[in-house]
Amino acid sequence: VQEQGCWALGILASNDANKSAILRAGGIETIVLGMGAHATNVFVLQWAVLALGYLAENAENKKAIAGAGGIVAVVAAMVAHPSNAWVQERGCLVFLKLAVDDANKMAIARAGGIDAVVAGMRVHRSIAEMQEQGGA
Repeated sequence: VQEQGCWALGILASNDANKSAILRAGGIETIVLGMGAHATNVFVLQWAVLALGYLAENAENKKAIAGAGGIVAVVAAMVAHPSNAWVQERGCLVFLKLAVDDANKMAIARAGGIDAVVAGMRVHRSIAEMQEQGGA
């Protein structure tokens, strides 16, 4: 259920009007809780980071993701699944979108996000999208 739910929220969040609706419905907290509960399930995490990436395009959601523990959850996903390029690339993209806020920049660094990004870039040197998202 978590995998399909994160996938559905990710697809729905690709629409700007839905980003706020997902926040109001508690979707961000639910995604982050699902990431913690299913930390070993790479499929849940793939769709969760996709959803957070789309949701992070909204200024209000950037704060909500950080406040719900989303930064720590993304770092944990990247650390737990270093060989999964999707988790690595989408995790970098979440950080890229969140880091437009100075407080989020500091939170990402404190949570180990810099090390997670560098490690992902090293493991996936041959994947241009990973280098682009990580080095942006």
